[in-house]
Amino acid sequence: MRLEDFLKREGKKIILTDKVANGNACIRLCNIHKGMDTLDVKVIRLEQIVLELCEAYCAISAKDMPNVVDERISEILLNRVLLAGDYHCFPQKSLSKLTVKSIKGVIDELRKNMRTKEFEDAQNQKISELRTIIREYESLLRKEQMADYPFLLDLALEVIEEDKIEMELLLPWTRDACVGELENHVWHAKEKLVIQKLFAACKNVSCFKLKFLNEDITNQGKIHFDFYRAYGIANEISQAIRGIKQTSDTAIYYSDPGYVNFLKAALDEARLPYTFSGGMRVADTDTIQFLKGILHMAGDNFLYSKLEAVIYNPLMTFGNVEEKGEQEKAIRNPGKAYQDSLRDGIGWGHDRMLAWCDAHSEDEQCQKKVYASFLRELVDIFFEADTVTVRSIVRMYRRLLDFMKTYTYSTNPEWMKLRKPLEEQISHLKYLDGLQWSLEEKVDYLAEMLDELTLSDTEGSDGVLLAPINRFFVIERNTVFVIGLAASAFQLETMQSPILSDEEKRRYILGDACPDAQEECWAVDLSANRNAKRKKAVTDALKTMNEGTVTMIYSSYDTITLRENSKSVFFLEMSDGYEIKQAVGYDFSREDLYFDSSEMRNVLAQVDDFVERKRVPRKEWEKPKSTEMSASALQTLLGCPLAYYYKYMKYLVVYEELRKNGYEWLPAAAKGNLCHRTLEQYLEASVTEGGVLKEMPDACLFHQVYSAQIEVSKKEIPYPSLSIRQKEEQHYRSLLYTYIEKLHREWSEAKNDGVEWKIIGCELGFEALPYTDSFEDAYNFTLLLRGSIDRMDGYVDSDGNFKIRLIDYKTGQKQKKEEEVAGGIQIQHYIYAYAALEYVKKHLEEIRRRFGVSEINDIQFEQVAYVFPYQKPSKEPNYDVLDVTEQVNAELITGVGLMEKSLRLPWKLRSVLANTIGALQNGSLDEFQKNCNQMVAEKRESTQEQSLLKFCASNYCKYKPVCREWLG
Repeated sequence: MRLEDFLKREGKKIILTDKVANGNACIRLCNIHKGMDTLDVKVIRLEQIVLELCEAYCAISAKDMPNVVDERISEILLNRVLLAGDYHCFPQKSLSKLTVKSIKGVIDELRKNMRTKEFEDAQNQKISELRTIIREYESLLRKEQMADYPFLLDLALEVIEEDKIEMELLLPWTRDACVGELENHVWHAKEKLVIQKLFAACKNVSCFKLKFLNEDITNQGKIHFDFYRAYGIANEISQAIRGIKQTSDTAIYYSDPGYVNFLKAALDEARLPYTFSGGMRVADTDTIQFLKGILHMAGDNFLYSKLEAVIYNPLMTFGNVEEKGEQEKAIRNPGKAYQDSLRDGIGWGHDRMLAWCDAHSEDEQCQKKVYASFLRELVDIFFEADTVTVRSIVRMYRRLLDFMKTYTYSTNPEWMKLRKPLEEQISHLKYLDGLQWSLEEKVDYLAEMLDELTLSDTEGSDGVLLAPINRFFVIERNTVFVIGLAASAFQLETMQSPILSDEEKRRYILGDACPDAQEECWAVDLSANRNAKRKKAVTDALKTMNEGTVTMIYSSYDTITLRENSKSVFFLEMSDGYEIKQAVGYDFSREDLYFDSSEMRNVLAQVDDFVERKRVPRKEWEKPKSTEMSASALQTLLGCPLAYYYKYMKYLVVYEELRKNGYEWLPAAAKGNLCHRTLEQYLEASVTEGGVLKEMPDACLFHQVYSAQIEVSKKEIPYPSLSIRQKEEQHYRSLLYTYIEKLHREWSEAKNDGVEWKIIGCELGFEALPYTDSFEDAYNFTLLLRGSIDRMDGYVDSDGNFKIRLIDYKTGQKQKKEEEVAGGIQIQHYIYAYAALEYVKKHLEEIRRRFGVSEINDIQFEQVAYVFPYQKPSKEPNYDVLDVTEQVNAELITGVGLMEKSLRLPWKLRSVLANTIGALQNGSLDEFQKNCNQMVAEKRESTQEQSLLKFCASNYCKYKPVCREWLG
């Protein structure tokens, strides 16, 4: 029966659905396009019917009704089960909210699909532990007198099959009712059984299957489609903004919550009004970022730099906590006190911070007094005098909310919106109070909880409508943009599941789960097939349009999930037969959207997990493997040969979900690019023709160069909010200019001392630079090196020696780089020193002319250093420099004559190369992999306290999921 025919029937009309929003959307569509009166139609979820049935039965039978829990509380209960048990396949250290949610999804699939019997027969440790977890979880529900939805389904079946009480007494609305069920609804096995038996037991009920939206949207002829391929989220959104400016009555539908804040920033900048429909993710609002900043700081053992996220939050103020009579001294921002304490080096040890607070609490300066009080209250959120007592997570959360209300503006409009959903979390957290969690575990849980928080918003009539693609909806606007299609390209939840085995993941990726089955037969479909659901939501919604324009924008580089060239099958299906246009600013070919599945199969045959071969032009596939290596490649090889094999030999890309935090705009790589580009262009424009740096810094030039590079960064990395972007922009501007001032000052001081440095070049690139060496005088190997030296300076001393200074800019932490150099893992300075020697030999005549000398007697390294321009100013003279000159000179081999001078790589690296490079040069990948495996195995066996397992656990490596055999 057609839906409109069903709605024309007389009497009670009930639409049974899995989501009320879906049923209401169907009715809304008939109301708009058919002009039908739909006031006498009721939409009801099966979950509501089951709950009403159980409650009525318990009331009539004088039985206790269990307390019904929602999805979040049920996940908390499961978390208690997982923490209480000792599970080999699901160790406690791997548990997170996402992992628990994933396991809960599997359990619910099994319980609702009645597939537990299939698992009873499986002889598998993981399956065995799943059975145990299900039993323990359901036992906990009974013990606590609670029930979740699958539990209620079992109870409902018992009530229906008891057949002692008429259904009309339990569900009085069923008398003489017409029940319609949309054909495209998908029910689980147990849900199907409940529906079948329920309405068979109800008298005078007519049941119908309703046909709805079965026409093909591509044949409607009333909708104009445009397809665009973009580069990244910024390019996607900018293309949509261009279209919005040319029309009105517009809606943007997005696939990933991460798009929300990028859309807000772009629309605010374009001064276009907008309104949200559906749940709005609020993790990146200033209010939530204030709370998350505190949690991040505590989670990192009160790391001082993390406090910046709190101190410089736009909502932060101390005006609310000033004492009476001191209002004239009230401060709006505690930056001065923060900088003073930073220079005093209070550290972030708990005791040391309290000592600093005690020393400054009676300070005459209002800023320091209030700031010390602020720190004391901050510490008190997480610590008590009796450290043995584990603070209640509910109490900690309440204190966190109270602290936020105290130290943010009293007229904070965000707080008025977020107060209720924030306080609602307390009812969920109370189920965790019985757990003896560490401070770190509680902090992590609260941070994840805030990340998931959403705020309901109703559609307004003004501005662009923004709505997520997570349910069926009716399109009521004539111009529609659909973005974020790349974010739905792969079922990430399934591939990253802690439940599925590697073999199951491989089969899932390749699409041959059950090749001989008549229907889908996955025992555990963990992801709920997000891509298919979004595709269905979009296509069904498009069928609700009578006419208009639909623009679908696909991003080949998705900065939310950091997946390059992800392939949106949906986009390709929809665009078949249409021209795919390019978003403004980037070129592409249609081949960029495809990948060779046979290549993927070949890769998956050799590795364990969810990987895809990086797209490489066909002509490069045909070339033999080269031994050309960059410094980073050699460093990877030195750290772990297997990681080198995966990255540089098999081109593996491991997909990983990355939640972008809202208190940070530029990630590490983007910060590095901003630094390198700015310094390169500034220095090239600030030197004389002879290469001498001018005595005084050029502020106008710097700000011009920096502003231009910020514009590039804005295109590469969309900012989460305008305030965060402005804060970081000013922060890095200040640090870089401080470094440039220091640089000019040092060059001027050197000139006064009689040393005139000249810049030989910035970003000096080298390719296919040969390096031949041996190990223990037995194993010979040849490398072709490539890379780019950030800066090379030089001068000629009075003895005719050419002194070289090599500078490599680093934007990470200086302490970490010091540890890498000391441990022999950081070897970039050796490669660049070798390249510098070869560069000087090749350009010796040019260097003599530049320095006005007739002869150069020798080459010496005056300084080889890693420089940290983002390091905050300090009273120490070399606070931003890690000098490695001594290490480089220790490896220097003085040959006979100037042109024989050379540099030898460290012993450790030559040892690794000798054991692996031979196979690589012979073109045998299998032999190379075998050697890598053997080396890692030997390293694992030979190390005792510092085992490979501990090394991998303590260091970031994106190939950890692939190397499960080494991680145990």
